[in-house]
Amino acid sequence: MSPLFNYRTLNTRLDKKTKSLNIKLNFLEGEEFYTNEMISELDQLFNWLAGHLEIQSVIFSSITSHFSRGINLKSFTVPGEDDKDLIEKINSAFSKLRSFNRAMMLLPQVFIIDYSMGAQASGFEFGIGADLRLANKNCKMSLCTLDRGLLPMSGGISLLELQVGPNYAKKWNLLPQVSKKDLQLTGYISTFYEDSTELEEMITNLAKLSPTARIQAKGCMIQGQLDQIEKVFNAESNYGLPLLLMNDWKNTKDTNDFQSVTEIANSLTEYKSEIYQEL
Repeated sequence: MSPLFNYRTLNTRLDKKTKSLNIKLNFLEGEEFYTNEMISELDQLFNWLAGHLEIQSVIFSSITSHFSRGINLKSFTVPGEDDKDLIEKINSAFSKLRSFNRAMMLLPQVFIIDYSMGAQASGFEFGIGADLRLANKNCKMSLCTLDRGLLPMSGGISLLELQVGPNYAKKWNLLPQVSKKDLQLTGYISTFYEDSTELEEMITNLAKLSPTARIQAKGCMIQGQLDQIEKVFNAESNYGLPLLLMNDWKNTKDTNDFQSVTEIANSLTEYKSEIYQEL
């Protein structure tokens, strides 16, 4: 394999024989969080893929044993920064992550996610738009962010519902862990492996397909979801942004000091009164 790009947060290798692009997220072990720089480089990569149909498959994995733990929102905080600017920055990051799932669904390449030993939150969400997903047989998967005062905002509710059905999407968002049994029953993970041979075999088999037939097949299979994709992404943004503004995400799991529904209702009432007085 030969290097393709000179990214700082992504290690990319092109396999000319299988026409596959391998992308490893460049994390430190135990610190597998997306940064603004990584999100920006992923954005550049997807834009590049849109103009290079000769790439047949794209494989995302991590250089660490863990695929991704999502976004560490507090790392976006700059001392003295206005809350409005901070929320806009965080919302923009989630918006980009949503666009990556959309791209994986609509672009003609076959997108493969190797979750390896597991993923959490928006790290889990990153693969929802992929065509195939793999994971180590001992992986630990978790989607729930409600215990952090957040709504999944990059596909983890509405898009996931399209993929696995409403009952499983609800269960995975309400409970702290996603069981291996659920991942198998829904077909969300296509292969659980012990070593890398399954992935290598998968890429080899994909390279044997007719490129035109593969592209047509993927385009045909996505037709039934096209009208719904934009609606579901808009729904996550419309419901998730108010939660960011409420600042519950600034509390830690240890304190669990979330605002009550009554407090929020009173705040909204006071806010409306101020608006009416101004009018």
